Amino acid sequence: VSFYDEKAEDADEYFESANEPLAGAVAPQPKLVNNKPMKKKAKNKGAPKQPAANTKFNFGNKLPKQTNAPPANPIQAKMLAKQKKAEEDRKKKEAAQRKRQKEEEEKKQSGGGKSGGGDSTDYVWLCHLDADSGDVFYEKITDGTTQWDRPSEPVKPHWLAHKDGESGELYFENIDTGVTSWDKPDEFSDPDEKWIARKDGDSGDYYFENIETQQTQWESPDCFTEKVPEQEWLRHFDPTSGEYYFENLRTGDTTWDAPTGVNFT
Repeated sequence: VSFYDEKAEDADEYFESANEPLAGAVAPQPKLVNNKPMKKKAKNKGAPKQPAANTKFNFGNKLPKQTNAPPANPIQAKMLAKQKKAEEDRKKKEAAQRKRQKEEEEKKQSGGGKSGGGDSTDYVWLCHLDADSGDVFYEKITDGTTQWDRPSEPVKPHWLAHKDGESGELYFENIDTGVTSWDKPDEFSDPDEKWIARKDGDSGDYYFENIETQQTQWESPDCFTEKVPEQEWLRHFDPTSGEYYFENLRTGDTTWDAPTGVNFT
């Protein structure tokens, strides 16, 4: 007995064909879960364009300009002040050396008869102090001859600096005339004639020349250092920089450098 049912097979083919698209029909577009159509993916258009070589960028031009500078660091300000002072001292030293060289050249050209400090007197003799006897002798500028008797021609003044035993200050003696003065002359030497102090015409400060080496310096040698009373100076602590500064009670001046000859305990 055959159980094949021809009508049932035809019915199955009919229902299966219902899921297939009709000839010439367009397939439906895929949709997302929210029933919205998907966007097409943009095609790659290549790498972004590079700016031209002469393109200028003005970064930060629209930022507000700051007119007030930040506060200065006190330690840095102190260092800058010291560097500035060292530079000024160096320039003074160089100026003094140039001036000394110029004076020496003028002295050689004029035969050594002209004096410094703007004095136009034609000096013929120099005076010196004999270290052994303590007497004054005279040296002729032109040929270097010496004698004990005072010549009749003009003698260049020679001032010696002495320290007063009570005050510790310097006073000055003209060894040719014997005149003494508390006022500092434009040129003077120590009693041993190892150093000569000369007043700089531009700055008004004194520079010092070692007679043996002919080297000049702005720092005063020990023979010209005056005693500074301790009660004239006070030491103060600066909390900002963490260092001490010093005040002169007599003049009111303050300085970061410790005064010479003063011992703070």
